[in-house]
Amino acid sequence: MKQICKNCKYWQKRGKGYSTLDLDNYADCHSDKFNYQDPNKNENDNLVYADDEGFSAGVSTGENFGCIHFKSKNNKRKEKK
Repeated sequence: MKQICKNCKYWQKRGKGYSTLDLDNYADCHSDKFNYQDPNKNENDNLVYADDEGFSAGVSTGENFGCIHFKSKNNKRKEKK
């Protein structure tokens, strides 16, 4: 299995109208390594994102994007935290 977003448990579609992209091949990433405005200071493998007004923002990726934090949607084993 390719370690890309469409196969990852963190990649979740929210439905039409919830994304600025509204494209079938894009969805939001919900990895705990992606942090809104506040980095995990004791870690060095995070993505931090923000917006100008401080209300809300999200990270959307294409289905074939991949990253080091991939976790399979089909993984039946319990994951270590």
